[in-house]
Amino acid sequence: GKELPPPLAGTDEIAELDRVLYDSDKALKEFLLKERAILDYAADVILSLDLKLRIMRVNATATKVWNYTPDEILGELS
Repeated sequence: GKELPPPLAGTDEIAELDRVLYDSDKALKEFLLKERAILDYAADVILSLDLKLRIMRVNATATKVWNYTPDEILGELS
C-alpha cells in the first residue's frame, strides 16, 4: 500500500524498467478503484471465493440481502 518513489531519470535499461514498474503500479491502482466502485454500487450480490470455495470478499449488497455482517460471512464455505 505504500507509494512508489518517482521513476528514475535516465535512458538506460534500469531507468526504463523502473518507468514500466511505475506505470504498471499506477494502472493497477486505477483498476482497483474502478473495481471497488463497481462492487460497492452493484445491485446484485457479488462475492469472491478462494480455491477452497471459502468466501473471501463480499459487496455491501450481500450483507443487506443476507442480513449478515461481512465478519459473519467471510471465510464461510459457499
